[in-house]
Amino acid sequence: MTRWWRWFCDGISTARRADVAAVGAAEAGVSALLEALVRGADGPTATRHAASAAARAAADTGRDEDGDAPPGCTYVSVVVAADGVAVGWVGDSRAYWVGVDGDVQQLTVDDSIAAIREAGRAVPAGLTDVDPGSRALVRWLGADAGEAAPQVRHSRAVRAGHVVACTDGLSRYLPSPSALAAALVPGADPATLARGLTALAVRAGGDDNVAVAVLPVGGTPGAAVPETEIPSAASHGER
Repeated sequence: MTRWWRWFCDGISTARRADVAAVGAAEAGVSALLEALVRGADGPTATRHAASAAARAAADTGRDEDGDAPPGCTYVSVVVAADGVAVGWVGDSRAYWVGVDGDVQQLTVDDSIAAIREAGRAVPAGLTDVDPGSRALVRWLGADAGEAAPQVRHSRAVRAGHVVACTDGLSRYLPSPSALAAALVPGADPATLARGLTALAVRAGGDDNVAVAVLPVGGTPGAAVPETEIPSAASHGER
């Protein structure tokens, strides 16, 4: 049984009509996610199905666009269900695990060369000559994105805590798990945490759209987060 889900699509600042891609991807993705969950699909399966629908919708918004930088967006989704927590993403929208003890782990890896290297992952073929410190996106949703299969991370059993999902409108001000941990109010409920993080981003400048969701997770207190599955995905040029 699915307990909670959230879905964010964030327009890419360098794309024209990025809001169109974000809205199209979100509407298609959420519809497909709910359809899959109602059919009884598990979190990872529903996530992949929905992300594929979102990718097609984002691509369709730019089919008739002329010139460079057609509509494009990033995406992150979270499904909290009886079988664990499934997180899917393309781009630099993020999800974090927050334990009841205040421990924070980043569940996603931004789709940039710098983040890929920092996470100790192999740089995709064709991108080895890119500046190792580049934060430009190498994967996104849109007509010029090519194949944009989501990365999916699934924790089959987790201790009690919360999952925080956000766009880069928050992570630009809290760029690390330790920074996020320092900003959290111990013992606060999910709605209070989400409002507090959003307010922090606005006070810090609010230079980008910010969306934050905090989802409660049950589980067995003290249980470890087990191994997770992150399938390989195609990569593209920079944006």
